[in-house]
Amino acid sequence: MSQHLTQDQISKWIMGQAIPDEEQHGLECPQCSAELKRFRERISTFRLAMQEWSEREVVPRLESIPPATYKPQMAQPTMRWALLAITFAVLVGIPIYQHRNIPESVTESAANSTMDDVLLMESVNAHLSRPIPMPMERVMALLPTEVEQPGSPAGSHESFERKETR
Repeated sequence: MSQHLTQDQISKWIMGQAIPDEEQHGLECPQCSAELKRFRERISTFRLAMQEWSEREVVPRLESIPPATYKPQMAQPTMRWALLAITFAVLVGIPIYQHRNIPESVTESAANSTMDDVLLMESVNAHLSRPIPMPMERVMALLPTEVEQPGSPAGSHESFERKETR
């Protein structure tokens, strides 16, 4: 390798990712090996400084923290029972109160809807029980009320009455 190592190649050499030519050049070239040596010295200086700093740093330990001086006092048993009774009364009382105050309009609307259902069923039954279908009623309105029956003697007429269904 004729040229010196670049900064990227030096970084790769330090991380162990250099190709064999770069490794050999870093070991043989006095200028590149001096650059690598300076970098190693900087890293070791930084490592030592951090170790010394961490040894001097005071870290609070859990044992050194004084225990809490406040202890919550237990409520009196009668107060607990009173609170429990009030909570129970509220939880039971709300559904009962809501059930009592159902507006009458709701019950009336339920009765009206039942009556509407009955009227609808009567209308459907009346429509289905017609003697002739609805489109034929128009034709029946055009027929005369007296019709001469074939096979009956001449002059005798039988009357047929139409029933109006509406």
